[in-house]
Order: sequence, then structure tokens, then C-alpha cells
Amino acid sequence: ILSRHGEEPRSKRIAEAIVDHRPLITTRDLVAAVASVVPERAKARRMGRTATLARVFQALRIAVNKEDDALQKVLMKSAPAIVGPGGRLVVMSYHSLEDRVVKQVMKRGY
Repeated sequence: ILSRHGEEPRSKRIAEAIVDHRPLITTRDLVAAVASVVPERAKARRMGRTATLARVFQALRIAVNKEDDALQKVLMKSAPAIVGPGGRLVVMSYHSLEDRVVKQVMKRGY
């Protein structure tokens, strides 16, 4: 989940820390588990604790809400009805995972 939905480079280490810190009851417990393997600050900006936690929570939100499946289904169902032959469809995506889903659906021609 962390790798696929969060594009988290340390997904394996974080997953192991989550297992080691079980049971996780609150989000603070999750933050503590992640913090145990991620430095507070890092040389690369996207590798610090805040950015890592954002990716972890994003991954969990996407998995729980099945956001990638929902986006794919709505595009496959709605796009053909909205866009006529030779027409264009504009989809705003907010992160690369959404962008990837949109591109895959459009490439397949659904």
C-alpha cells in the first residue's frame, strides 16, 4: 500500500516498523511507528518526516477509499458520454497516482 499508493521510497522499512509497533490505536501511534525509522529532517526535502508522513497517510486514504478504482470507473463510464468524436477531455489531477490512472484510461480508449 505504501509503495503503490504513496510512492514511498522507504515503504518496506516503514511497513516493518508498523508491524513492530502493533497494535496501532490512534494516528499518533502510526506517527510514532513511522518516526522510528524516518529522520526528522533529511538532506533531500521530500525525504524528511513531514513529507514521509504525508505520503503514508495519502497511501492509507487512497487504499481505504479505493480512490484509484473510483476514478477509473467514473472516467470509463462518463468520458464516452461526455466527449464526442474528435473531442477533448480535460482532467485535473492532484498527484502523480491520479495522473497515471487518467493516462492509462485515456490510452486504452475507454
